[in-house]
Amino acid sequence: MPRDSRAPRGAASRSTARAILGCALLTMTGCAGLTNEPRQVAPTPPVDQRAVEGSIVSSYLDTLYKLARGSATEQAEILARLEAEQAAAATPSRNLHYGLALSTPGHNGFDPVGAQRLLREVLR
Repeated sequence: MPRDSRAPRGAASRSTARAILGCALLTMTGCAGLTNEPRQVAPTPPVDQRAVEGSIVSSYLDTLYKLARGSATEQAEILARLEAEQAAAATPSRNLHYGLALSTPGHNGFDPVGAQRLLREVLR
């Protein structure tokens, strides 16, 4: 008589059931992290307003210093750049920057009346 090499029917069905149960548990464990809760995003670091404002004021003062002490070529370049920026988009910050430059004495572009007009626009 040939010998049956298969395991008894009860043992085979138990091992199949265990394999299916193991796969189901692994699948459920893997899906446990998939919740509907949104991911917690790391908060953005706070902006130091004083540092930002300080750098802006510093750039304005640097421009005014270069206008007062720079060569005629440097002065003309600075005024041309500020005028072009202000003409492209007349924002309050650009009006302020250009108005301060026009109000600085000691260069050929010195224009106190034009400076006063721009600075009044900023204050409105």
